[in-house]
Amino acid sequence: MRKKALSPASRRAYARVAVEGGVCSARRACYFLKVPRSNYWYHPKEPSSYEQGLIKRSLGLRVPPSRKKIVRRGRSTGLPTKAEYRGHVWTWDFIADATTRGGSIRMLTILDEYTRECHVLRADRALKSGDVLEWMGRGIAEHGAPAYLRSDNGSEFIAKAVQAWLKENEIKTIYIDPGSPWQNGFVESFHGRFRDECLNREQFWKLTEVRVVIGDYRGQYNHHRPHSKLGYLSPVRFAASHITPSPTPVELRSPSAGDGQPTTNLIH
Repeated sequence: MRKKALSPASRRAYARVAVEGGVCSARRACYFLKVPRSNYWYHPKEPSSYEQGLIKRSLGLRVPPSRKKIVRRGRSTGLPTKAEYRGHVWTWDFIADATTRGGSIRMLTILDEYTRECHVLRADRALKSGDVLEWMGRGIAEHGAPAYLRSDNGSEFIAKAVQAWLKENEIKTIYIDPGSPWQNGFVESFHGRFRDECLNREQFWKLTEVRVVIGDYRGQYNHHRPHSKLGYLSPVRFAASHITPSPTPVELRSPSAGDGQPTTNLIH
């Protein structure tokens, strides 16, 4: 059986016992037990009166209890669990990446849950609530406004300006529970394919390169990629096979004046 080695403190203690018992000198005890003599003769200093006062005071202190973090949540105004027609429920979310030189990239995705069409796939260094509203407006201009919009509780989606804009334009919101990405499964599934088939295979140097590459991917995804849930049709072909009214010009109303947020005019 392998013997356990003595700790430095134990060797120092045995050396002192040997010296106090008259077995040998301190020098010989330190030599045989491999104890540095500076360590053998070291005696800790007594704390000063000021330090003693601090110690006594700290012993009487009470540690404040930790506060549970309050997760901000958006207020849902509608709760359909499944899209039943084109434009019924859209979903939006972010996905992040970086250029080779280390610059961060953030991409906004907007999908139609019924047809799986990717209406928006926008990359930028940073995307704030104003940018989110701008690209949502562009998607609505091309495809018409959705009845419901599903998202997580990201700060860009629950911002007061965003919620006011959606309310003004009569778009109901569906916010998933915090920490429950499976409740937003359509966009999570899209992001998984997008990362595997595009982001992980490309080496980006500039933001403009990112926009070109993901624009090509969006076109390929919408027009050519078959989906088993869509009868092995591409999202665009599936949408064409489901007759829906063509999007008409939509007047997107801005929140009440004076809030300092960007306004969106009549979109064709």
